Amino acid sequence: IDQIDVSLAEEIKKGYKNVYKNIVYCSYDSYYVNKYDNKYENDKKYNIKIDEMLKDRPILRINLIFDDDYDFNNIIDDINSNYSGVLAFTMRDSKSDGKIITIMPKGVNKANTLKLLGDTIGIGLDDVIYFGDGLNDIEIINKTGLGVAMINSLEEVKEKAKDITKYDNNNDGVAKYLEENIN
Repeated sequence: IDQIDVSLAEEIKKGYKNVYKNIVYCSYDSYYVNKYDNKYENDKKYNIKIDEMLKDRPILRINLIFDDDYDFNNIIDDINSNYSGVLAFTMRDSKSDGKIITIMPKGVNKANTLKLLGDTIGIGLDDVIYFGDGLNDIEIINKTGLGVAMINSLEEVKEKAKDITKYDNNNDGVAKYLEENIN
């Protein structure tokens, strides 16, 4: 699995520390936050010790979190221009409560991952139903046989989807959609 080099992660952490509100390194099953936030208090996946994580866990994604009023487009451009192995983009979904830049290894995205899985088990993307709510779902929603937006998804996602659920993520939207539409 492609991952972000530790030295690159450290460079990003140090290089933008004066502008982001928080940084989160994501591994397989855990998230490592740089600055403690009360919203992580009851979530066992979060751990404040980023430096310990860097010793033995792959970094699969970095999220830089900003205040709502911060214009970070220049940072996205800067990262994409200066770090060839990664892609930075704006992350927003139905649960986002701030502005987030997501940084991932180039070529790693939901569309490529789902295609790889499908190739492995013999299912083409045309035979897949995909549900999404965020900007990072738009590409895969367009590539699957049936791309469905959650009712509470961003408008950009709804515009690209072939259908929209009647219920949101928190009210069994996927299960109810499947029960109502799949025989």
